[in-house]
Amino acid sequence: MSRICSALAAIALLAILAIPASPSAAVAQPPAEVTVAYSIVKYGGGLECNMTLLIHSPLERLVMRFPPSFTNITQVEASWKGTALATAVSREEGLVVIDIDLSPVRWGPNATIAVSYYVPLVARSEDGLRYRVRIPYAPSINCNVTLLNVTVRLPKGVDAKGFPSGMVKKTIAGVEYVAYEVYGVFSGRDALERLGRLMTLDLEGAAKAEIQVFRARISRVVRVAPDGSYTVTDEVELRNLCGARLDKGFELAFAAPPGVEGLEARSSVGQPLEVDVEGGLAKVAIPYSLGRRERVTIVLSYRGRGVLAAEGLWPLSLRCRLPAFVDMDYYVDEMEILVYAPDGSLAISESLANLPRLRSKPVEISFSSTPYLLAAEAAIPAYVLLAMGLGAFMYRLPVAISLLRAGSREYLERLAEYAAAAREAVDLDERYLRREVGGREYMRARTSVRARIGRLRRGLDSLEAELRRRGVSLDPRLAEARRELDEAWDDYVGAEEDYSKRRIKRDEYLSIRREAASRIRAAASRVESMRRGG
Repeated sequence: MSRICSALAAIALLAILAIPASPSAAVAQPPAEVTVAYSIVKYGGGLECNMTLLIHSPLERLVMRFPPSFTNITQVEASWKGTALATAVSREEGLVVIDIDLSPVRWGPNATIAVSYYVPLVARSEDGLRYRVRIPYAPSINCNVTLLNVTVRLPKGVDAKGFPSGMVKKTIAGVEYVAYEVYGVFSGRDALERLGRLMTLDLEGAAKAEIQVFRARISRVVRVAPDGSYTVTDEVELRNLCGARLDKGFELAFAAPPGVEGLEARSSVGQPLEVDVEGGLAKVAIPYSLGRRERVTIVLSYRGRGVLAAEGLWPLSLRCRLPAFVDMDYYVDEMEILVYAPDGSLAISESLANLPRLRSKPVEISFSSTPYLLAAEAAIPAYVLLAMGLGAFMYRLPVAISLLRAGSREYLERLAEYAAAAREAVDLDERYLRREVGGREYMRARTSVRARIGRLRRGLDSLEAELRRRGVSLDPRLAEARRELDEAWDDYVGAEEDYSKRRIKRDEYLSIRREAASRIRAAASRVESMRRGG
């Protein structure tokens, strides 16, 4: 009897051991080598992160989880061999999770995935000299990390007085500066144990406010001339959060990209300020001191030249692209943008909030003009311009109608695909809320359809540009349908982002989302009826 019991117990034990502890335990994680390169931003106190992951076997999705106190992660991008990968940022049990779709990756012996993100206001100080910075060695990832290489680059004038064991300080000597970085290389169990853990760096500046921390409010006014040139006035109010009183003559720094010309600065009362532009960085000297939490207002004036493209022959309709503006790494609480067309009308009015750092995008406006105004601006005889325009019109007239029809048909087909994808995305979200779709299936489908929407929108933009290049005007009904669909989709996605960053309450989020979903369905139905009607 005892032998029978022993045999049954052995069989039961073998059966238990044959069952995997969890679904994840049955799936081996691919080996990977991870390199993390951090840079603490001198003018702004933020943290730039560039990660490189060398993954040695196929992986469907790359999932990163960050420590609980590391939550304000923005500007997430991922790529493989220059191809952008779809990313989704969410919160799970208080942790920030980045989910990256790796389906476009063509797997070989290994694949290199690049990931970047930005975290604002990491370096803060109580006395303007000492900083305690806590950042993760690396996020936890769904790979078997065999090698972890971590580097933290410090701003010029900042030294590392304390750092974790296993890390080493290195001096980087330039022609006119000395900087430091802290780095460490970990392998095996040591690498795995540091994933998802925070490291502490004790930093000290050579002088006060070597790391400048300000919060900004910006009012930007742009005025466009008939020839496409434009002038910009930026009124920038900055609040001193450096932790110390700043002495007379301290400098503020802004990015002046190519295309920004004639940059000048003055105080709020009109006093000219000294500006030194070198290597794309504009430094403005402030001729007085600034106490802790006090504010300073400066006015930046500059100009640029836009790119003109014709949209219609008569009245002469033009689209102007304004490519270059001053940027900054300071945290922007609020920003108002006003863009005025050549006739003085307000073409764009936009308000932004909570920008981790300012990275301006090119602005486009449309306006009507006349050959006379263009000739006067460009100093070209009007009769020459008129003759050139008339000749071009007569030459293109025989093919204009056929081009218009062919272009509109192609545009309508692509617009219908975009509308169908937007409706599919909305329906998918609602099915997930009704628990008709599982979490993993939902994330896969959500990433896929949103990536497809991005591709379709970029394709429509390219087609519009091609039609303009060929001198073909788009059917106004199609342009209006595209605008309505874009606005509804942007509101739908924007509500998700605002809610995830706690800018709006849940009730407001649900209300905006329902209204935007209704507009998306209405716009999609309108586009489909236009397509069926030919």
